[in-house]
Amino acid sequence: MNQPGENANSDMEKKPEAVKNPDLCRKPDPVKKPEEIKIAFHLNTLTHGGAERVVTNLANRFATEGYQVFVATEWTDEDEFVLDERVHRI
Repeated sequence: MNQPGENANSDMEKKPEAVKNPDLCRKPDPVKKPEEIKIAFHLNTLTHGGAERVVTNLANRFATEGYQVFVATEWTDEDEFVLDERVHRI
């Protein structure tokens, strides 16, 4: 058996790094509010297609949650999918 205090170093070696270094235990940076975050999607068009449907659904959902959402397209053909009025089309 070890004497009291004899295995103190070995105990410290087993502890997580955050316990050995208290500076690692700082609080995380505050999370930004949704309205402070901008999200952009880029596609060729919003005509038929699976990617177009997914981008439209994601853009609309993020917009309803308060994010600033932008959808950039190369062509402005007739859109098959409807964007929420809060989504910026560029």
